[in-house]
Amino acid sequence: METGNVTRGLPEGAARRAARIAQVGARYGFGYVFGRRFLLGRRARDVGRVGTRLRLAMEELGPTFVELGRFLSTRGDVLPPDVVSELERASSTSRQIPFPRCERSWRGSSGTPWSVSSWSSGRRR
Repeated sequence: METGNVTRGLPEGAARRAARIAQVGARYGFGYVFGRRFLLGRRARDVGRVGTRLRLAMEELGPTFVELGRFLSTRGDVLPPDVVSELERASSTSRQIPFPRCERSWRGSSGTPWSVSSWSSGRRR
């Protein structure tokens, strides 16, 4: 199942993101969570254990989900030990953003240049 088929016609935002999460979940064998539409006849990646599949899905969904997985890994009282150990291994790589781009974004949202902000000097107001 391609992302375009799942998200076709959806506006940018929450609905598109939910469809993407469902698609990735189905790819890793969790389609039953999202209903009949996402039950696939076969998985693109057939990795056996639930913990491994959950970790790979979270890594594919990005840093927010990786952090959610790492948070869940602290709950050994709720999750099985093999799932906890897999979620502890979750990692994400994020692209570096050039500082001028960050500075433009800062200026656009705050209206002040980075150099005169309280954050640039290391002080908080």
